Order: sequence, then structure tokens, then C-alpha cells
Amino acid sequence: MQNEELWLDLWANKDHVERYICSIYAFVDFEWDSAGNTVIVHLASGEQVAVF
Repeated sequence: MQNEELWLDLWANKDHVERYICSIYAFVDFEWDSAGNTVIVHLASGEQVAVF
């Protein structure tokens, strides 16, 4: 959507301990836009990943 913003955070969680990984922010001036990002995360057994 035009003139909208997007903010996403990547988190990992193990045994109720949250670990912040990174975030991405974008603002769209027009009706569409594109972006890319790459993250390599080394996870331990049982760790969960979430995007908010």
C-alpha cells in the first residue's frame, strides 16, 4: 500500500529466553516496492524462531 511502513523483528527463543537477531524497516512511497535481506542464524537444538 502507498505511504505505508513495515517493521519486522527476528527473534530466537530457547527455554523462555528470547534472543534478538535483527530487524528490517521499509517505507513504501508508491503502490509497490521490493527489498531483500539475508540472515544466517546458528540455532541450538530446541530453539524456536519467530518474526514479529
